[in-house]
Amino acid sequence: MGEPRIIDTADLDDGVTIGDGSSIWHLSQVRSEAVLGQNVVVGRGAYIGEGVHVGDNCKIQNYALVYEPAKLEDG
Repeated sequence: MGEPRIIDTADLDDGVTIGDGSSIWHLSQVRSEAVLGQNVVVGRGAYIGEGVHVGDNCKIQNYALVYEPAKLEDG
């Protein structure tokens, strides 16, 4: 699996939890207290709101918007 891959143009707030093997792509935003499981892909320009939980093996498509209080089960 390995460490998460976070592209330098992604915008992550403090307090975000990112699981092993996950990828956060260009221009995406992940807000505080969001929890991303293992092997999650957050596509280019996607938005993950404050406190959102994304289960293991999920893919958030490019430019998708996931607002609080969403909880996505394992993919």
